Amino acid sequence: LYQEKEKLKVELFETTGRLYQLEKQLRTRETGQVQTVTVELGTPAGTMDQLALRQALAEITSELIGEKIELLKPELLVKLIDQRVLTVEGKQYLISVRWIVLGEEITFNLNASFVDQIHKPTDPL
Repeated sequence: LYQEKEKLKVELFETTGRLYQLEKQLRTRETGQVQTVTVELGTPAGTMDQLALRQALAEITSELIGEKIELLKPELLVKLIDQRVLTVEGKQYLISVRWIVLGEEITFNLNASFVDQIHKPTDPL
């Protein structure tokens, strides 16, 4: 029940951010803008850590909603997340980008691997 509640909190956060950005876009009525950002995350982390990682990544990528697609540079989108270390629940995870699809819906396919005390990434699966 607790995990379901946390999952719903993350989904609510993502949806609220998307709604805010879409309302902002609707006021400007421009086309060719990012409508949604989807994060596909592969990780050996447990459910709670995975939810916390998804929320952290949603916070990082939420500002992309409403941006003009033609002005986005794919290499900068990769650098936004790739090789970033996120700390959740007292554990560190190294985020690496597998691929990105850029359009009205931006899809990030990411891998999160646990980082040990010496900051060396471990194999994710």
